[in-house]
Amino acid sequence: DGPAFTVSFEDGRGLFAGETRVCYLGQTVGLVESVKINLESGQVDATARMESKFVGLVRGGSSFTLVRPHVTLKGIS
Repeated sequence: DGPAFTVSFEDGRGLFAGETRVCYLGQTVGLVESVKINLESGQVDATARMESKFVGLVRGGSSFTLVRPHVTLKGIS
């Protein structure tokens, strides 16, 4: 596997260690390994590991967005 990196979020709803995928352009490129509350910052720190073939995607200053399903009476998107 490739490098591990940590991303901080204000809200960690939907982040699950061993289940939440890291995706780039719709393709899975890594997996969240741990989720912890940072008591100093009040944020949620998610540590993920990239697959080795996608190591070039991890750079300082990269931004990440937590995408959650949107549930309505019409379905889930």
